Amino acid sequence: MTRWQAVHNAPDDFFAAKIKNRKVVNLLEETIEAEIPVRIYTENSCCIQSYHGEIENSSWHGSWFNVFAPDFGFHFDSSKVIESRIVRKPTNAGIISSIECFDGNDEMMFEIFCDREKDDPELNEWRALLNQFED
Repeated sequence: MTRWQAVHNAPDDFFAAKIKNRKVVNLLEETIEAEIPVRIYTENSCCIQSYHGEIENSSWHGSWFNVFAPDFGFHFDSSKVIESRIVRKPTNAGIISSIECFDGNDEMMFEIFCDREKDDPELNEWRALLNQFED
């Protein structure tokens, strides 16, 4: 089963809530303001890029949204995001939530989590932020 199929076959909206694509940018901007550390994963046919820590600033260049930290830059073409979801997964550390964005080929473009240690729960600030962006 592909990731696209998994989120579309989640048992209910709690586990894979669809959100408006523009809210992903708002959420990233809010994580900067609130100084919430994140984990960002994205991949292409050659490699997987990952980052964990705080994002320090962001900018637009046409339809491209860019986020920056001292040792990291992440850029995505917002016009290519076809669907965005808040995905919640039950784990031994409680519910772990992410934002997952998909392109027109039903491929995941990137996913964003709250940065945390393996067995630690995610930050309450992250959960509260996600909850306010749910449609």
